[in-house]
Amino acid sequence: MNRIDFLKKPAFYLFTAFLFGISSILIYLFFSVNLYRDTAYCYAYAVQEAAKYGNWSYVLDPGLPVLNMFLGVPLAKAGLEAFQALFIIGGVFWICTLFPLYALLKRFISPLAASFGCLMFIFTPKLIRFSCSGLLESSRNFFFLSSMLLLFHLSDKKTTGKILLFALSLAGLALARAEGFIISCFFLLLMPCSDFWNMRQNQSWRKIKVSFLCFCSAGFMFLLFLVPKTVYNYQKTGYFTLDTRFNPYLNAVFHLDRYCTPPPDFPAVQTLSQSSANHSSTATGFNWTKNLKESFSGLFRGAYEPYFILALLGLLPVIARWKYPWKILHVEIPHMVSDGWRWEYTVMVVMTGLHFAIYFCDCSAYRYYTFSVPIMILWSLVALGLLWDAVRSLPVGWHIPECLVIAVLLLFFFQSYNGLSFAFQGKKSCEAGKFLQKHQSDFLKSGTKRVRVFNLSPEICYFSGFEYANSSLNSKSISLQKRENDFDLLVCENSCSKISGMCKKYHLAEWKKHPYAREIRIFVPKSEQKGK
Repeated sequence: MNRIDFLKKPAFYLFTAFLFGISSILIYLFFSVNLYRDTAYCYAYAVQEAAKYGNWSYVLDPGLPVLNMFLGVPLAKAGLEAFQALFIIGGVFWICTLFPLYALLKRFISPLAASFGCLMFIFTPKLIRFSCSGLLESSRNFFFLSSMLLLFHLSDKKTTGKILLFALSLAGLALARAEGFIISCFFLLLMPCSDFWNMRQNQSWRKIKVSFLCFCSAGFMFLLFLVPKTVYNYQKTGYFTLDTRFNPYLNAVFHLDRYCTPPPDFPAVQTLSQSSANHSSTATGFNWTKNLKESFSGLFRGAYEPYFILALLGLLPVIARWKYPWKILHVEIPHMVSDGWRWEYTVMVVMTGLHFAIYFCDCSAYRYYTFSVPIMILWSLVALGLLWDAVRSLPVGWHIPECLVIAVLLLFFFQSYNGLSFAFQGKKSCEAGKFLQKHQSDFLKSGTKRVRVFNLSPEICYFSGFEYANSSLNSKSISLQKRENDFDLLVCENSCSKISGMCKKYHLAEWKKHPYAREIRIFVPKSEQKGK
């Protein structure tokens, strides 16, 4: 047997991907205290409140995605730190995405090329960071790819098991991120659309009835899985929605505010202009230029630049059905090119465009677009196949294939370094938070059990273990909003621009008895400071 025959086996690349994924999770689990702002302010804090204090209001907040936080609570109750529980949940979803990704890629290319695509996916730096640091994108990506794969399988043959899994995957997508419900509904609509396309030349009433019945069954089961969350949201907000951020849009389009009455402690739903102003730095309403720029930037960065460029190059021969003397390439890319455009590619483009439109209308961050990485990888493999074919046709004495292999190995090394380096940062924030925790007696009011902190530096405040005065809930009750003015200290970064106004409003004095002056500033009410 040739010494390098193992490089021609899909199992080698899949095993390498799994091994690297598990290693990455362990590195973040045991070495990382570096938290993204949303993790510290929302998700990890919510898990901590539920697991340690029995306060589930943050995990079940009608305005926040529930899935990752809900799954993280049992791990936190078992003894893990709340942020570590989220690291594990996100990392497991990230690794599990290899299953639908491999099956999806195999639909178009050879198992060998598909396994190499999985390796590209697992070594994407932004995916490593966002998946292992407590954010929600990895669960969204898993259910998004699973839903797409099951949609394609249902177009081949419909079974009860596939329909059930499809509905379950759509429900997971809807619970993973706020926009997941809209994406899931479009997946449902694509189900009969794909059937009509496939039977366009051989239609019959029987096929149409079967398609309609399967569509209704999938839709019913999808909504059935969401009943507990929608009923809870109705009790809290007066709206049968998964996320309160949908409510202004429903009011604007369907005037639901005529029929939906919020409970006495829940504020009236904002208008669309008010909701838009919340995401605008100028607070002047919808900013077309800014949103368009951020959306394009997010799509490019979220797809990760090398994959994006390679994907564009790979799309061209597929669209043009480029005729090429494929004599050397052995990964069945030529078959994909000669087949030309398929309806599955249209689904991928439509779903990418749908995400783009949603983020353009509301708010955009480049981590939102990581769903496009697996889609980009498919087209990137076409470009890589062309490149490898061209390299193999060069004179043997040039040793270009060997140089290319070395270059790929170096690229994977720098990719992994880029993704894992984030785990070894942020220790100062953890130390500052632990310092505040040790000195909580300096801030604790008599007769109270927990220090309340006005949180302008979530990464530090989370590690203090204090109660957040300015809540991370999207669906704040009226009574909760009133309590935001009642806090024992305020923690902010040195660059915070709000501090002068906050000091005047709340009559604050700076507390300088700490060794972290380069990182943070701490303020306490003047009356409290005199009492100390």
